[in-house]
Amino acid sequence: MTLKIKSMLKFNTLLLLKDGPKHGYEIMKVLEAEIGKISTSQVYPFLNELESQKLLKVDLIGGREKKVYKLTDKGNKFVDSMLSRFEELIDLAVKPRLTQCTHCGCKIYSGGVLKEVEGKKLMFCCEHCAMSFFGH
Repeated sequence: MTLKIKSMLKFNTLLLLKDGPKHGYEIMKVLEAEIGKISTSQVYPFLNELESQKLLKVDLIGGREKKVYKLTDKGNKFVDSMLSRFEELIDLAVKPRLTQCTHCGCKIYSGGVLKEVEGKKLMFCCEHCAMSFFGH
């Protein structure tokens, strides 16, 4: 069975686990802070699915035996692959919209300062770079 990540909740859960082992309660609290109101029925079945596919290992720790969720090597490879594909999509969407500052060379996605010199339009990331370029 192939795991499909079709929601921000699942995507964020994987990113949290990529960052290191987490208690279920910790995962829930971070997801609620990032996404908004969620329920355990949205998170724990996904964690169980990850475990059943050997992408996640569950350890019981402490006197109350709290579950700690940790990506396995296979799980880390899965997340790395997912992030690589996501990065490729972002590159396809963003790169055509990038311009470069004439002065410092940084990449500009939106905004910037456009100056016209001798009929030629030059793009700068900020007013400071534009002024520095012209020696002011």
